[in-house]
Amino acid sequence: MSEFNLELSNKHDIWNILWLPIVFQINLYYLFVDYSKEIENIFVNVFLIYLTLDFIWIILKPCSVSAPKIILLHHIVTISGVALIPSVSGNIKYVICLTTLVEINTWIRILKHFITKYISKSFLLSILDTIFITSWILLRCILGPYVQFLLGMECYYNINFINLSLYFIGLVLNTLSLKWSYNILTHYYQKNE
Repeated sequence: MSEFNLELSNKHDIWNILWLPIVFQINLYYLFVDYSKEIENIFVNVFLIYLTLDFIWIILKPCSVSAPKIILLHHIVTISGVALIPSVSGNIKYVICLTTLVEINTWIRILKHFITKYISKSFLLSILDTIFITSWILLRCILGPYVQFLLGMECYYNINFINLSLYFIGLVLNTLSLKWSYNILTHYYQKNE
């Protein structure tokens, strides 16, 4: 595998900085304004397009990200979960779409990463850092496991292939979040020593 490439990383960051707000704004609109099948289809299709294009980018240019194998695994699992959204009904569909709000956290991390390349310390970076950590805790450390619990309860009361698939997809994504949480804590601990 080729080495990390800063120029390609910058291009990939810009790609994500531009695409992710489209994804999470459609999701926010779907969740809080118009919870209709039409908006759901738009959200699912736009998210799948983004994930697929990003997946292809990383396959073709793995040196544009620091951990291509992990990101590709994450994309495969996420694509599988998003593709199942139209097959789910009721509250489970809503909470699954709620968990995709983690893309706001991803966008903040990428924006912070991109800005850090040009500015070492600033008030803006401090604000982004605070928003990033707060959204990480709320979306990945609290909401993710809570949704996993709800998926487990749904499987218990209504066991079928889709619910089991979503449960195992959630396990993988929560395990990745746990790994990344450990990495973040280690980074902040080492930075503050």
